[in-house]
Amino acid sequence: MIRDFNIAETEEDISYYAGFVGAAYMIGRALTSVFWGMCADRYGRKPVSTSWGIGLIIGPALGGFLAQIFSLWAVSPKSLGGLSYTTVD
Repeated sequence: MIRDFNIAETEEDISYYAGFVGAAYMIGRALTSVFWGMCADRYGRKPVSTSWGIGLIIGPALGGFLAQIFSLWAVSPKSLGGLSYTTVD
């Protein structure tokens, strides 16, 4: 994707920029893990897991509308998936 949008020219640069996109998910997940745990304690695990499923659908759907990889919205679909991720099972 980074190569297709002509963001980077060399393989090294492609790997560098791909790291940002991949890290966006984990950063969002790290920022909200405690929050989702508290929500699960308060509201129950099923509503919290449902919200994760909704975020999991919306994040990649927004990614399909990207016009340019490193606009503000480039990392947002990945971070939205990370923000909505919960390990409450």
